[in-house]
Amino acid sequence: MKGYMDVDFVLAVILFVTVYSLLYTMLPSMTISFRETPDPIATTSAYFSDELMFTPGIPANWTTLGQATRLGLTYGTRTISYPNILDINKIASIDGQDCATLRAKTDVTLNFVIIVESSVHNYSCSRTLPATARLIERVGYVKNSTNYYPAKMKLWTW
Repeated sequence: MKGYMDVDFVLAVILFVTVYSLLYTMLPSMTISFRETPDPIATTSAYFSDELMFTPGIPANWTTLGQATRLGLTYGTRTISYPNILDINKIASIDGQDCATLRAKTDVTLNFVIIVESSVHNYSCSRTLPATARLIERVGYVKNSTNYYPAKMKLWTW
């Protein structure tokens, strides 16, 4: 009985080699997860929209662009700010201004256009938008002395 091979043994070896090669080729792709590369423009745009909607700027009570050293549009004082409540004086001071001059009062290097649409009036800094500009919209209120008006801030960045 020399040279006799059992069929069960041959099938077991073929099955072992097949399973081993499938696991060897498929397992690494199952364990390596997909990682999306972060988009720096999207990250900076989200940060900048948060800065505009959640901070009053520096100093907190600025009403003209000449007084501001850092841009922030919310209503507030040096110790308290009111997120999503935009100060009418601050958004009125950026209305009609060139957006490129406002960039010096921020810590971002993006080009941007800010548009605040309220039920009373629309405010915006002026600049032409390229086709590659990205839009972030935030909702809130505009505070005019004692009245509050619903508003939407649109931030275009590129």
